[in-house]
Amino acid sequence: MDGEIMKAFKNFKATAQAIAKEEGCLVKWILEYEKRSQNIPDPVDYKELATKICRDMDGHLAANFN
Repeated sequence: MDGEIMKAFKNFKATAQAIAKEEGCLVKWILEYEKRSQNIPDPVDYKELATKICRDMDGHLAANFN
């Protein structure tokens, strides 16, 4: 990671894992981070962004491949 996010966090690692199901798959996001100070809020916006990205991809794939 680089840029603005690293001003707030010493370390920030995002991992996505796709787990196959009978129909489709389940995506599991893991966010590992270390805040530069206790005054920094948890990265809730990044969690919400990851959720939105997955929903958008799901809608795109369902519309184009079903």
